[in-house]
Order: sequence, then structure tokens, then C-alpha cells
Amino acid sequence: MQPKVVLKRCEFCQKVVLKRCEFCQKVVPKMCELPRGKKVMSLEYDINNDVMEIVDIKICRYQSLLRGALVSQGQQWILIEDNPVDYVLDGYSFINKKYVKHVSLCGHESITYKIISQKYQKRDFCKLDNYFELIDYLRNNNLLITIGLSKQESILVGHIKKINSVSFKFHPLSVTLKYLDVMDIRYDQIRFININSDYLSSISNYLTKTGEEQFNLL
Repeated sequence: MQPKVVLKRCEFCQKVVLKRCEFCQKVVPKMCELPRGKKVMSLEYDINNDVMEIVDIKICRYQSLLRGALVSQGQQWILIEDNPVDYVLDGYSFINKKYVKHVSLCGHESITYKIISQKYQKRDFCKLDNYFELIDYLRNNNLLITIGLSKQESILVGHIKKINSVSFKFHPLSVTLKYLDVMDIRYDQIRFININSDYLSSISNYLTKTGEEQFNLL
């Protein structure tokens, strides 16, 4: 009788990895090894506020990891200061825990950690325990934001206009930086929200100088 093949995806790389049990000869799942210098952390990780951590976050259905300096976390969101390339810190991302596959830590001996830890400054924005408090904070401060939904390559840029019980009204921008029709987005659709990046600051400055920003205030 042939052993039954059990397929399972690795929690880190999402590849199907298998191993034959030495005892019963059945095929059983085997987790691949994490890249050197990384270790998996639980979402219930107790953050030591005196020690900065650089994390890689895997979001369900996203190919690329989100990397950044871990700022804080609540029951609903993880907040990181984005590390988009090399030793750069640029903007903040609020990541919805509902869609986090897992989080891994960058080793403290890596050159990236050593450089970023010298310039990192902790900052808090609002409580991270539910959808409403974060969305309300972003609306009250009229922040230009980026929203990531189910597909990583499809992001929305714009402003939050009105908050409802399970969704909010969002005023998105087109690729030519013109305001489109207001749309409705459910809270539980959000994978991440990004703020205060150079990308968003550049767009905001352009909207102000061209007068396009006035259309968001209507």
C-alpha cells in the first residue's frame, strides 16, 4: 500500500514541502529553513520598548514581504516604520493582523539592523486595538494615505471622507492625480495602510500647489 501524500505549504515561503516519516514511511510536511539571521515571532510577541526590532511581515496572497522597524502592535494592527530599501526609513504602515501569515525578525548582527537602530526614533499615533480608532484618527487628521487591499499590485491613494459602522467612504486619486468618485471600503478588506511616506508627501505637495486639493474638501 502506497503512503498517502499529505501536501502542506511552508508558513514562511508558501512552497509545498514534504518529507517521508522515518517511522511509518508516510509523507509528512516539512517546514523549510528560514533565511539565516531570521526567526519566527508570534503575533502575541511581547515588544521590548527598549530594543528596536526589524521585522519582515508576510501578508496572505502577497508575494513580497513588508519590512520595517517594529513600532508597536495592538489587537488589530501592527505598526512598522517602513524600510523599503537598504538603510532607508520612509513612512509608516499599519498592517491588519487578520491577514498576517507570520512575522520574522532580522538578526541584530546584520548590518541593516546596526545602521537603522542608530537613527530609529519611536513614535506612536493612536491605539491599534480596532479598526474604528485608526480610521477615525486618519480622517480627523485629513491624512493622504495609501491602502493595500487583496492584490499587492493594486493600491489606492486618497483621503477618508466618512466613517460608518463596518465601512468608510474613501476619496481616491487617479494615476493622473485627479480625484475620482467616492467609494465604499469595508474595514475587513484592508491589508495595510501607509502614511507619511516621501511618495505621499510629494503627491500632497503637488495637490496643494495645483489647487486639486480643494476638490477633496467638497
